[in-house]
Amino acid sequence: MLFVTLAFLIGATCVGVSLARLRMAAAPTSLDLPALAEASRRGRGAVQRALLAQPEASWERSLGEALAAPPRFRVAALNECLMELDFATSRWSRVPRVTASIASTSAFLLAAMALRAALESASALEDEARGAALDAAIFRAVDVVALGLAAAAACIAVQMRAGRLARRVTEGADSLVERLGSDGGATNEAAEAREASSK
Repeated sequence: MLFVTLAFLIGATCVGVSLARLRMAAAPTSLDLPALAEASRRGRGAVQRALLAQPEASWERSLGEALAAPPRFRVAALNECLMELDFATSRWSRVPRVTASIASTSAFLLAAMALRAALESASALEDEARGAALDAAIFRAVDVVALGLAAAAACIAVQMRAGRLARRVTEGADSLVERLGSDGGATNEAAEAREASSK
């Protein structure tokens, strides 16, 4: 029972840490960027005012200030904002993969330890009792591995979902900057930089 409990605790911890990555990918900013990009179709002024109304050191405020910057500084300021957003959406991007590996390998290790402990204690038993003890140990080991693999599958699912959410946010930011910025060079350079960094 100890090994099953340990496998459950390790798996739950791994899934919990992976979910933190999902939260980071889903909301790297306080505003919904795809919704803002959609709202910018109706007018640039209201969206820029919403961005500039954000707290002083926020990413949204920086974007609003970059959009309001003089044209010769706007491209550089927008590129900096988009690179900061890229960093925010990719934070902990490898964590779910690592936690999936930890959950699965620790489950196999705990299952092996459970079998080893059962074999040591079963050697002193009679034949019938030994067979029943070994059967119980095998079922416990299978439970341990199942818990670890379930946790690993959950971590991988979180990684895939977080990747889709991060792409949605960055595409929304690109679309927002493209609509609000009068010079499209910033988004072209940022998109090229993003593609180069993802390879």
